[in-house]
Amino acid sequence: MEMQPETPQVSVIIPSYRRREHLVKVLDQLVMQTRQPLEVFVVDASPEVEQLTDSQVSNYPNWLVYQRYAGAGNASRQRNEALRRCTGDLVLFLDDDVVFSGDLIDKYVAAFLETGADAINGVVLVPGEQLSQKPKLLNPIPIQNPGAANFQAYDGIVETHVICSASFAATRTALASVGGFDEQLYGTRDDVDLALRLVKQGFRVLHHNGPQLLHLMARGNGSRSPEMGREWATANLFYFQFRHYCPRNRGWLMARTLWDYCRPSRHWLTPRVIVNRWIGVFQAYHEAQRRVEHGPILCCLTDVPVPACEMSHES
Repeated sequence: MEMQPETPQVSVIIPSYRRREHLVKVLDQLVMQTRQPLEVFVVDASPEVEQLTDSQVSNYPNWLVYQRYAGAGNASRQRNEALRRCTGDLVLFLDDDVVFSGDLIDKYVAAFLETGADAINGVVLVPGEQLSQKPKLLNPIPIQNPGAANFQAYDGIVETHVICSASFAATRTALASVGGFDEQLYGTRDDVDLALRLVKQGFRVLHHNGPQLLHLMARGNGSRSPEMGREWATANLFYFQFRHYCPRNRGWLMARTLWDYCRPSRHWLTPRVIVNRWIGVFQAYHEAQRRVEHGPILCCLTDVPVPACEMSHES
């Protein structure tokens, strides 16, 4: 990565969905950064009544570009919408429900200059979690297996492809080379898929303990909104496995997932729960097959139109 110590510019991209209060707090934290971003793109797929108002947008510095996204919520597509327009040397992806210190951007820039990496995932802790000296989630069920250990809370530096887009940065050159996020994946394994494609193309992806933040994982909204049923998350997981680790043995993965999600448990006392899970797995499986047949939907970074439904300080 070629980047001069005095000149790296950082673009920030935040997809948002039904988290206005959390989003405002994230923007307030960006205002307080010791190194100000070049630009901050917020792509908000919330219903209109839950989006930021014009007066709220105008309260922020000229770096804020707020896009009112008209389509259905898809975090990968929302990130790609902004990626087509950003111009920074580095692109920092944040979730809309994270808490971080005033030097987060400085920490990311320092980590890139220190390591020469093409992409870096900072520490992402969840409430009640502490820094660790070892990875976590080492034995996931097959459909949830990301293909390597999870170093999200690791207090060190290590090469990895299991990243978390709640706090992830990469050079814009590397992101352009792989086409950004796959819009067939959104909300589950979209970040790991991106890192896998970066690694396969020879880019260096690290977990680094310099940049750190807290991921609140707000319930009841965002990708954890009630309208997102089990089949939504499971379809993403099936698609990820079909693309990377299980291209042929789909029947085995289907049977194993039915067992993992519907095995004998206390829920057998409420048969409707098991039936709904069974149906959800079947629907997710067929939806994933449809996506595989269609193929990845990636980001082209040329000939980018300016969406009409956006608010910014540029005009």
